[in-house]
Amino acid sequence: MEEYNQIYTALADAINIDDITSSKDNQDILRRLKENDATLNSNSMRIISDINSSFGDINYLPTDGEDLEWLGIYLGGNSTLHELDIAFLKALPKQFYKGLDRNRSIRKLSFNYMDLLNGEVFQTLNQFFTNNHDLVEIDIHGSSLEGNGARLLSSALHGSGKQLNLKGVSISNCIISRGQSADIIKALSTHLHLERLQLANMSIGQMGCTALATLLQTNIELKTFRLVQNGINDEGIEAIAFALASCDKLEELNISNNPSITIKGWENLSSLLKVPDSDLEKLNNRDSKIIDIDDVDESVTPSESKEAVNDKSSRSGLTKMYLSHNNIGDKEALHFANALVGNSSLEHLSFIDNRITCCGWEPFVTLLIERDTCSVNETYHSNHTLRNLNMSRNNAPYPYNKHIEPLLRLNSPDYKGQVAMDKILIKHSHFDMRPFFEWEFKVLPIMIKWFATAKTGRIAFKEKMDKMRLSSIYDFIKEFPMLYVEPMTRHEIEEYTVLEERLLEYQTKQVELAEIRKRKSHAMMRL
Repeated sequence: MEEYNQIYTALADAINIDDITSSKDNQDILRRLKENDATLNSNSMRIISDINSSFGDINYLPTDGEDLEWLGIYLGGNSTLHELDIAFLKALPKQFYKGLDRNRSIRKLSFNYMDLLNGEVFQTLNQFFTNNHDLVEIDIHGSSLEGNGARLLSSALHGSGKQLNLKGVSISNCIISRGQSADIIKALSTHLHLERLQLANMSIGQMGCTALATLLQTNIELKTFRLVQNGINDEGIEAIAFALASCDKLEELNISNNPSITIKGWENLSSLLKVPDSDLEKLNNRDSKIIDIDDVDESVTPSESKEAVNDKSSRSGLTKMYLSHNNIGDKEALHFANALVGNSSLEHLSFIDNRITCCGWEPFVTLLIERDTCSVNETYHSNHTLRNLNMSRNNAPYPYNKHIEPLLRLNSPDYKGQVAMDKILIKHSHFDMRPFFEWEFKVLPIMIKWFATAKTGRIAFKEKMDKMRLSSIYDFIKEFPMLYVEPMTRHEIEEYTVLEERLLEYQTKQVELAEIRKRKSHAMMRL
């Protein structure tokens, strides 16, 4: 290898690039690579078989094997290119990979629909994987990893685990010998800082699911996990779901196209979304209040405790879940609706092309905004975070989709205190104050302030809010008349006393003085 480097480095320095290839575009690319053009670091380069495969910022279209050999040489000596995608080509000459093996600048390497020489490509690129400390992403799509392919890829990934800091790996639609997917997953377990992992159409089997569970429990940085079309069953999803519970930073989960999973498996997966002691059966019988008098933040609203407001700034956890093409029915959908009660992170849930009927969507209506008979407390405790519930027209009659979409739009604002206000104003004409009677008049000023805050920018609700505010005050006075009468009466007596003292100074004001003393006496009798 050292002799190869010396020979071709010398040639690369001496050769006239115009003599290498007849393509002016290719000449320009080689010249930029040779000169370490600084603009390359912001561009992606794709080596393609024909112009119809053109994609990205720079497209190198080789006319013969020599074009590729020289490209490998200049890639090996380049220090500015960050992304390289090799696509839709038959076997590339080994000299190309020997040149690429010297590169230390590429951060993302992709193979799309490539002949990987039975895995020999990964063996040839051993030094590239071992010594390129900037490499953070590897994508392999539509290529064959049969025979030794998966084993040699696993060896390259495993052997470089201590040197590399991979953050993204995607392997999809590749031909892999039975049982070898688990070897690749085990090799990825040595990379402890993965943020994006996609394994699609690999038929990973139970061994693969077990290996994934181990990987997930050690990769605490994982944010995106896509496991599409892998023939996963209940046992496999149970192992994966258990491991995912430890992935605190996970934001996106895609388990689409795994129809072998039954209701038991989906129940296990839905538990990832579940808040303890919360489900739809309890939603109609909540004993908790929408306000905690000892934990109220008056700068927000009276109906929100500091922990209760599912504001975007404090949310963490799954925000997107894709479960399309999974043979999910009404009973399975109910598990997810139950799990989302109290959930303050999930914004997007996809059920495209499943077998959910109107009965299956009904729990999501209850989840998003309670029925007309519910209390203000129940409306407040509905889900204010879910914004998208994707479904195809095959899932449910389209009119029902139109019925649920307005409810999802109510959750659009990032500030969830505003969402709760809007739902309460839409669903209720009277603010039931009975849950607050235990606090007596302590909460009334806060409630009045809530109405003032809610009124801001809501002209359409002005008249309705005025009536709700007055009825709320009336509820308190009706329940605790003396709590209202006494402070008002004492204030009245104080005013009469001041007037009485002033009138004593005037002998001519005896009639007025008598009248004031009479009113004061009547007021004192009310105490």
